[in-house]
Amino acid sequence: MILRNFLFLPLVFSSFHSATSSAQIQETCFLNNQLFPPLLLSKTNTLDIEADNSIVKNKDIYELSGDVSLISNEYGLRADSINLDLGKETLLADRNVNFNDSNISVISNKANLKKIADKQYYDFNGASYLFSGSKINGSADKISGQKGLLNLNNGSYSLCPLGNKTWEIKAKKISLNSQKNIGEASDLTLEVMGIPLFYSPTYEWVLKGRGSGFLAPSFGSYDDPQSDNESGLKTSIPYYFNIAADKDFLLDFNYLSTRGLLLNGEYRQLLYNENNEKNGDMKSIVNYLYRDDVTKKDRWYLENKVLFNPSRKSNINIQTKRASDRYFFKDIKHENTSKESLLTFIDYSLYEPKNNFNLNLYSETEQLINSGTPSYNRSFDAYVSKDFSINNADVNSNINFTNFNNADKNKTTGNRVHFESEYSKRVFNEKLTLTPSIKLLKTAYYLDGNPNINRTLYQASVNSQIPLEREIKIFNKNLVQTLVPQLSYNYISKVNQSNIPSFDSELIDSDFESIISGKKFTGIDRISNDNSFNLGVSSDFINDDTGSTYVSFAIAQKFRLNKTELGADGNFNNVKKQSNLTSSINFDIDSLNFVSNFEIDPNNFSVPKTQSILRYNPSNRNVLNLMHERNTEVETAEISLVKNITSNIHLFGKFNKNLTDSITNKSIIGASYESCCWAFRFGHEKDYLGGNDWDHKVNLELVLKGLTSSSPSYKTKLNEEIPNYLSNLDDF
Repeated sequence: MILRNFLFLPLVFSSFHSATSSAQIQETCFLNNQLFPPLLLSKTNTLDIEADNSIVKNKDIYELSGDVSLISNEYGLRADSINLDLGKETLLADRNVNFNDSNISVISNKANLKKIADKQYYDFNGASYLFSGSKINGSADKISGQKGLLNLNNGSYSLCPLGNKTWEIKAKKISLNSQKNIGEASDLTLEVMGIPLFYSPTYEWVLKGRGSGFLAPSFGSYDDPQSDNESGLKTSIPYYFNIAADKDFLLDFNYLSTRGLLLNGEYRQLLYNENNEKNGDMKSIVNYLYRDDVTKKDRWYLENKVLFNPSRKSNINIQTKRASDRYFFKDIKHENTSKESLLTFIDYSLYEPKNNFNLNLYSETEQLINSGTPSYNRSFDAYVSKDFSINNADVNSNINFTNFNNADKNKTTGNRVHFESEYSKRVFNEKLTLTPSIKLLKTAYYLDGNPNINRTLYQASVNSQIPLEREIKIFNKNLVQTLVPQLSYNYISKVNQSNIPSFDSELIDSDFESIISGKKFTGIDRISNDNSFNLGVSSDFINDDTGSTYVSFAIAQKFRLNKTELGADGNFNNVKKQSNLTSSINFDIDSLNFVSNFEIDPNNFSVPKTQSILRYNPSNRNVLNLMHERNTEVETAEISLVKNITSNIHLFGKFNKNLTDSITNKSIIGASYESCCWAFRFGHEKDYLGGNDWDHKVNLELVLKGLTSSSPSYKTKLNEEIPNYLSNLDDF
């Protein structure tokens, strides 16, 4: 079945690879984007003059005609006629005027240049302009100013290629100050394809980078079963405040037709220490809906994140997330509908590398959202570890104190103190690496309303490796193949743990590392007994020139001497003498990556668990991702793709389906159109909420390249949902 489904892949790969990359198309948009071949400026402080005809009026005044050109170290000028006054340092150029300096190029009917106090001033009539090294261009009835400053009367501004009027700003007056990186306009109209879309009496923006001002509005639709209409329209008008180089604020006015006005605010700031070195950042998000039209209640969401380093050895991470109610994301935001809780925590860590000392303090609480159920939280957690050496052997000791609580009053809560000390020594030569270790584990539980519990475990292990290496040549590539057989023995004492609550332990998915190490559970509350030999082998094929790993694989199996092992409930269960074979393979070359992890039952040669992921991305607009995973409980498949249809149009989509229940968990389907200076994207999302309930949402995004996007957050969402999709439509 798997083989049959993969037979079509070569055809698919061929189709994806044959399409032209959007990035390659965009490179041609501005390939010859110049008003005229610029005149090369002089490298000396001289004025070079060439003309078909010249008349000397007096000592300093010249009338030049024909093919006239003037070249200095500041500017180059060509025209049919030029009157030059060297004494007053002025000139008047007429007909077919071409002017360029280090900042701009200008074509005009007439030009008047004068020099005052070593500053060059100019006026151009009936002119077109282009900023050097930039896409900024336009035209005006009159352009005046000096180097780095343009003042336009009845002018236009655009970042489209020359001659392309897909979008442009037209205004009575425009000032472009490249030194201050500011553009200002009065009586401004934004035209798209010749149609006026936006008017403002005044407007200010930055020529490069970020600047305060309105961003493009966005529109979309959503499902709302609680409202009378059962669906709604969303309009968003964002305003961006560029407060300073290290801080900004985005205020977003959202109108939800079924709910009312939703205000979204996001503040960001970089943090610096007393030496002006960046040592952290912070972000605050506020969503507020006054008096929801459906529930008649205020709805809100708050999020704060602070991450900073008080010193080079320590850091603090603080996060706060709270919503007005459980269904805020489902009813209002229409995102994170499968998320079960909002986590608030504070995390402090200190590491002293000189003393091999580590300290971590942590505290958390949660708020349940959507269909989430209570889970254990660490109200307080303290972890201390210390490493040191004795006779060339490594000793690691750590102690962990944790207080657990749970909103479900039927759950056991209390404190846990866990201590570990491990002694290990690594012995190696060119042919063999041997690492024996012994470990003591002691845990004490002080439970609320229940007897205290103490547990002591002993662990011993020996791990041996034989590193092998050889040089080979495959497909005319020089490779180094490594082969590392491993044999380990693990022993952990046997202690019944059915009377111990499981605060943070879960069964680990069996893989190469878990078999070799003998670790069966996460956390501390469940530590399974073990008495086994573990055999594994891994191999890598490495490019000898680049160091890239093309192919790697690993396989491991456990051979048990014990007949029972600890289960998730803390009791012992019978186990087979041999574990399932755990295998993995990773193939990564050029644009193709394939990863497969699977288990093989040696008793009946069945495959009880598999996970396979294939990614193929020959270009940023041609991406194919396939995923399939199956275990004893559920089988899931996912496909996501991006496909160029033409040089301007690409499609994108994602489908995740539970094959066991025949339920589509998530689907995204959409299309984008791109040109040299604008783009449009349409996307429809469908999320499974449970039962017969799905959430539908439509996203529309208009991008005026180099100016704004109507939905800048949509590209971030698509990047998360579709791996390898470079979804920024503002890229050229």
